[in-house]
Amino acid sequence: MENKIDKIITLDNNLKYMYLDQGVYNGKNYFLASLLGNDNLPTKEITIFEETIMGKTSFVSTIKDEKIYNLLIEYFRKRIS
Repeated sequence: MENKIDKIITLDNNLKYMYLDQGVYNGKNYFLASLLGNDNLPTKEITIFEETIMGKTSFVSTIKDEKIYNLLIEYFRKRIS
C-alpha cells in the first residue's frame, strides 16, 4: 500500500482534502482526511474516505456503512491519541 499521508486530492466538486492518516480494513484502503480552506490549510472538518481502485485510477467515496464508519473512527482515534 502506497503511503498517501499528506497527499492533497481535489474532488469533482472542487473541494480539496488532505489525507491525515490511512488504514486498511477488510482489504480496502481508508483515509482520514481534512477539508482544506481557501488558504490550503486543514480545517476542523474531517471525513473518512474509502478508496476504490479501477485499473490505474483511484477513486474515493464517503462510507455508507455506519458499522464500518464507527470502527474506523475508533481506529483513527486510537492512532491519534
